[in-house]
Amino acid sequence: MPLSLARNRFGFMWVEVGPRDWEVYVRVRNLVSSALLRIMLVQQKGQAQKEVERLLGEARERATELAIAKEFAERTAAENAKLYSSEQARRQAAEALTRSARQLSSLGAVTEVPQQIVSQLSRVVPNDRCALFLEDVNGIPRLLAHAGFPEGCPVESLAFTIRDTNVYHLIARQSEPLVIGDTQNMQGWRQNEWTPEDRAWLGIPLYAKHKVIGMLTLSRGAPAAFNQDDVLLANTFASQASIALENARLWDDLNRFNHMMERMVEQRVEELNNAYRTLEKLDKNKSDFIQVAAHELRTPLTVIKGYMGMIKASPVLQHDPALMQAMEGVIQGTNRLHQVVNSMLDVVRLENQVLTPHLETVMLGPLLRLIRKDYMEELAERQIKLELDPSINNAPPLRADFVLLKKAVENIVVNAIKFTPDGGSIFVTASPVPMDGRGEVCEIRIRDTGIGIDPSNQTIIFEKLYQLGKVELHSSGRTTFKGGGPGLGLAIAAGIVKAHDGKIWAESPGYDEETLPGSTFIVQIPVAK
Repeated sequence: MPLSLARNRFGFMWVEVGPRDWEVYVRVRNLVSSALLRIMLVQQKGQAQKEVERLLGEARERATELAIAKEFAERTAAENAKLYSSEQARRQAAEALTRSARQLSSLGAVTEVPQQIVSQLSRVVPNDRCALFLEDVNGIPRLLAHAGFPEGCPVESLAFTIRDTNVYHLIARQSEPLVIGDTQNMQGWRQNEWTPEDRAWLGIPLYAKHKVIGMLTLSRGAPAAFNQDDVLLANTFASQASIALENARLWDDLNRFNHMMERMVEQRVEELNNAYRTLEKLDKNKSDFIQVAAHELRTPLTVIKGYMGMIKASPVLQHDPALMQAMEGVIQGTNRLHQVVNSMLDVVRLENQVLTPHLETVMLGPLLRLIRKDYMEELAERQIKLELDPSINNAPPLRADFVLLKKAVENIVVNAIKFTPDGGSIFVTASPVPMDGRGEVCEIRIRDTGIGIDPSNQTIIFEKLYQLGKVELHSSGRTTFKGGGPGLGLAIAAGIVKAHDGKIWAESPGYDEETLPGSTFIVQIPVAK
């Protein structure tokens, strides 16, 4: 039979009874169901109480954990707020350092920098008073700038000492910042009587080239007012201030050097202008002398040549070989002097630009062969070969003045003969060369096997009256080896080539009378169109 209560079955019971005992059975069943139900309820109540106690224990544990978590969260929030505030302060300090660095780097005058450093320092590290000291040439710290001190006080005498030793020397010796939390408790601390009684004091060294050159001082009224962040900021600012002071010093030195150089340049320019004017006068005097001398010599030379011709035709000399030889020498010397005078007049005409070429078509081959024929005797006497390259026969016709061009080339050839030792050679070539913007020119190259030309003299040899070597050591004669002369031949050649809108220059490895490097003179003359 099922055991139930309020239609809820919770078990079964088996009893052997007869029909007459059914009512008893039902009562017994109900009693057993009630007893069992009470037992079950008691058991469930005990279990429920245990579960409630377990849940209450867990709740108390959770409450403790929540309290710990809340405390940790509050502590973390406080630390975060502190970190945020510290980060904000550092960011503001970094911005202040950046602004101060920009401000200090924009300064140029050395007199402006110290006071600007003190002004910027108060913005980076707030303080009640600050000062800047720099060493003088004797190693004594001198006050250059200050802020916050009473007006009318003798700030020039400002000094801080510990046991009668200047604080600057202590900082310079240890090369580290000096922090004094409370000056009243610092044994041996002394400062000027007129300075306010600041309790906290900070000294920062200034460096230049790994050496302490000065000191920044900061002070606050309250004790222990400077922390490590303040020291770090002040030390960083001191590095910027040192750079600004060094830059200002270099800028000042550069300005003084520039002013000195400007004065020196102005002085040198004035000296050069005076020298140039003097050279202009000397050059004009030289040209005037050449012109006067040439004209003064030409007239008597013409008379001398005329009388020499008459004397040479006299029958008396015809029958006296000794007199005839003497007369030939006089006539030869007169002709040589006449050539010199004509060269002097040519130089004067070229300088005054009154020598105008009569341009015509000129063939180079006949011109060169005529020059070789004129100096055949001198070449044979010196055993020098004057070789004309066959290419000159194919050279294009030139647009030139035959007489002037012959004189220019002849002077170059004579110069080659004069500075080529006996037994040497002279080579002449010619070829057309294209020139940018000028069409085509004929390039004439006259190369010798002579003593050469030093590179430093390859331009000045075309100046009038210039001669290589010592004049007193030269031998006479126009074609004699290293023979003397007025120094006009190459100047005349350069002037004639320039009058033809041409170019002339010399090339040579150098000067050597033993190895004989030789020289090459290049002349470019426009071709006929």
